[in-house]
Amino acid sequence: MADLRIDIKEFITLHGDRYDSLNTLTIKNIDEISKRVVQIPSSAEKEIMSVTSSISSGTYITEDIQYARFTNLGSSTTTGSVPIILTFKNEVNQEFAVKIDEGYSYVYSAVGATSDVSPSNTGSAALLRPGGVQNTFIATGSSANINSTFGDLRNVTAISSGSFNCTLELFVASK
Repeated sequence: MADLRIDIKEFITLHGDRYDSLNTLTIKNIDEISKRVVQIPSSAEKEIMSVTSSISSGTYITEDIQYARFTNLGSSTTTGSVPIILTFKNEVNQEFAVKIDEGYSYVYSAVGATSDVSPSNTGSAALLRPGGVQNTFIATGSSANINSTFGDLRNVTAISSGSFNCTLELFVASK
């Protein structure tokens, strides 16, 4: 087992003043990682991630996923930016979509209990996420609240929103 350290760094000097930021998160007990670089077509939506409650070919286990990052690496066939549209679906077929522009990333994280957070003296948190991607999202026509029933992530599909194929990096860490 290993700990996954995630750093988000922002550096900017605006009008001579620095406004840098560093946020660090450590997720404990990672047993498996999967890193894939795939071509995302512009012609049809394709499933890039399948999630289920038990092991099977090409799937991730719902309770084990701790962290997933999707990065649009761009298109080699155009000089303009080509966004990728990711659609997330839960077990009751609710969906939400995000558009990721070239060079940007989208992170989908697991959900744990508040007691899982143990801050260290470095300002980072060490987390054990027992819930995986169970009960992590709801998509509704009305407003959701803390008492809403959230669904388990079941799959992620992708399509290039331009007329060119794009390259996507998918990184998944599981326990």
